[in-house]
Amino acid sequence: MPHPLLAVEDVSKTYDGFKAITNLTFYLYEGELRTVIGPNGAGKSTFFDLITGRAKPDKGKIDFGSSAASSHDLTALNEYEINRLGIGRKFQTPSVYTEHTVWDNLVLSLKGPRGVFASLLHRLTSTDRDHIDEILKTVRLDTKRHWKAGLLAHGEKQWLEIGMLLAQDPKVLLVDE
Repeated sequence: MPHPLLAVEDVSKTYDGFKAITNLTFYLYEGELRTVIGPNGAGKSTFFDLITGRAKPDKGKIDFGSSAASSHDLTALNEYEINRLGIGRKFQTPSVYTEHTVWDNLVLSLKGPRGVFASLLHRLTSTDRDHIDEILKTVRLDTKRHWKAGLLAHGEKQWLEIGMLLAQDPKVLLVDE
């Protein structure tokens, strides 16, 4: 049996006495598409918060990696470290750089070093350009690549944010809607 890419085992989270999640176990295998549904207040966003490091579980274990040898304990990592491992998250409210073009939003999101010097010295390769073109087609914003992101309709901003996450080449993409 293959090793799960994401293993959430017996996880619980309480906020000021409110049990948001109790004894949750969840496995995600490479290539799977999963949907978590439930009414408001069911714990869906809390579940994503725990996976991405925005919150820490009161108990339980969250591991990420395609094998036991490459597994990482997500409960011991910060949000940015979890993101660098390849877990991306799209929030309910879109977060895009409104004064930059659609194209620039994707360029800024490309996977790679994030320091000041890296940003100043980085040059797009033809592979980068092809990757961005592919993403623009996927999110159906190829005809609006030169538009400022702030001019997009709400739904288009949602798609742009998904494109920004795809530019990071995540292994797992969490979409909280």
